[in-house]
Amino acid sequence: MARRIEHRTSTPWDADRVHAALVDPAFLRDRLAALGGPGAELVEHRVDDGAVTVRLRHGIPPEEVPAAVRPFLGSGLKLERIETWHGDGPGRYSGTVRLDTSGLPGEIAGATAVQNLPAGGSELSVDGEVKVSIPLVGGKIEDIVAEQVRKLLAREADFALEWIAEHAG
Repeated sequence: MARRIEHRTSTPWDADRVHAALVDPAFLRDRLAALGGPGAELVEHRVDDGAVTVRLRHGIPPEEVPAAVRPFLGSGLKLERIETWHGDGPGRYSGTVRLDTSGLPGEIAGATAVQNLPAGGSELSVDGEVKVSIPLVGGKIEDIVAEQVRKLLAREADFALEWIAEHAG
């Protein structure tokens, strides 16, 4: 059974500014340098007909991987993250995110959005799920991975808020 992941962050900026930051190669590189772990890199950044696709590589060293997951990973966890974003009209962007893990059978996938709020500012959201296909222990690992992803999303949101504030023109 899959585990749900939900994350919401309110920002003081409009959706256009937040989206522009989220797909900016400089922002992505800075975020990876701060939070991406060993071997983190921006592998691909592509713009096609207004849609943006980014492929990121993250690394989590074995000592930061929860003990219940370590036997399946060996030398740590490597993640390939692919995000797509497109505009849905004034003040609204949406997309998808998928994380592929090396050494762990399963997937992490979801939908992303940033939209203007009626009172001003915007909301960034991620809704997804974690599925791990390991008999008997898959559910426990899903719980652990889902919690780690929620923590990462919170750290990434905090980083984005700080980065946008520093780079606001």
